[in-house]
Amino acid sequence: KHHSQKKRKVMKTIGWIASIIQLLLSLFLMFFLYQSAFLPNKYLLGILVGLIVLFIFPRFLMKHYHHKGRFYTGFALAIVLSILFGVIGYYYQEIVNTAKGITGATSETTVYGVYVLKEDSAKELKDAKEYTFGILKSLDRSNTDKAIDKVNKQLSSSVKTEEFEDMLTQADALSNKEVGAILLNEAYISAIDETEGYSDYSKSIREIAKIEIQTKTTHAKAEVAKKNNTDCFTVFISGIDVAGPISTTSRSDVNILATINPKTHQILLVSTPRDYYVATSVSNGAKDKLTHAGIYGINCSMDTLSALYDTDVDYYFRINFTGFKDVISALGSVTVHSDYAFKAGEYSYVEGENTLNADQTIRMKNSDLL
Repeated sequence: KHHSQKKRKVMKTIGWIASIIQLLLSLFLMFFLYQSAFLPNKYLLGILVGLIVLFIFPRFLMKHYHHKGRFYTGFALAIVLSILFGVIGYYYQEIVNTAKGITGATSETTVYGVYVLKEDSAKELKDAKEYTFGILKSLDRSNTDKAIDKVNKQLSSSVKTEEFEDMLTQADALSNKEVGAILLNEAYISAIDETEGYSDYSKSIREIAKIEIQTKTTHAKAEVAKKNNTDCFTVFISGIDVAGPISTTSRSDVNILATINPKTHQILLVSTPRDYYVATSVSNGAKDKLTHAGIYGINCSMDTLSALYDTDVDYYFRINFTGFKDVISALGSVTVHSDYAFKAGEYSYVEGENTLNADQTIRMKNSDLL
């Protein structure tokens, strides 16, 4: 009898340990699901009820210490569920972290360059201390002023500036030696190269300094779970044409507004061409290509489209070339149909279905045939 009581006591202890482990893993899983804000509240409530039921049932079975079959069934069920919750929680957190790493920057880095003519003797910023700096008069003036302030701090003096209405006039002023240097968002150099008559402009200048401006993004703060689940909301989907950290600003070549109705489960997608001329939120009414709004950050693109369509844009999803490759790497591969057989770099593609890794996909995307 003493042996039997001791055995039941051990079984009771083991049962409670299994139940506590299951409870903790259930709570962690619920916390991850809630914190990610990926699921509507009604689904979270359903999952919570399910976790409670799955906790009570094994616990009920393990209370029958005198019935070994029930106890061990409950114990095995608690262990299996604990492992399952742990695996789900781990991979769910991996998905969330991957998504945040790809799209979840809460700040942006705008890089300004100080440029001189290629043959100029200045090698670094201090060599241009006495130069007149050409700057843009109104376009994104807030960041320009911040960049000038940083230049002045680095030089411990105030540089002379001359204002220009647009980047081409500013570029011409440097070429004609009307100014000794220009301060310009790095992303605009490639835009100048794309302009007729300026195709070799980047080859005629040299960058002697980089000025980084950090800006916090004010939209899209992972608060979807706090919205009423019946409210429509709009997400800006942006694809930017640069690799590296997602915080780096550049041209937004993909500009899609996705309006989502959680009640009817309908999604309306509106795509605006990258070269559509619009008045951006930083141009004081002057029109420019929509893609150039991305140079001034996600807020500029969202505000510009919000004004264009007279609608509120609540959140954003942004991805660049690095994020594009990360998504494919996380999936393992993607299947892409090609109407042609062709080569791009070191890779060959067949007519029909192609199973591609990240490098093959980005190379195919950048080929002349697409």
